[in-house]
Amino acid sequence: MRAWTVVLAAGVVTYGLKVSALLVLSRRPIPDGLRRAGAYVAPAMMAALAASGLAPSHLMPNGAEAGRLLGAVVVTAVALRARSMLLPLGAGVVACLLGGVLTP
Repeated sequence: MRAWTVVLAAGVVTYGLKVSALLVLSRRPIPDGLRRAGAYVAPAMMAALAASGLAPSHLMPNGAEAGRLLGAVVVTAVALRARSMLLPLGAGVVACLLGGVLTP
């Protein structure tokens, strides 16, 4: 029971910090430089997540790193051609299945 109390308290504090920042800063204008830089946050975050997913891990079975790299190359190639989200996702899953990263 005590662990749930700590989790709940941490959630309330985190939520309160986010809401207070929104309430305090919501009426202030955002500088143009910050607004332009904000457009790059989501792509940079996704690139960082993808790069960390390509890093070798001792938890992966032998040879799975090559399959992960194959999946990344396939996803990138399909994404550049298709300009959509679903096609690269499907192609990446198939490539990872074929490369041995995922098991059906």
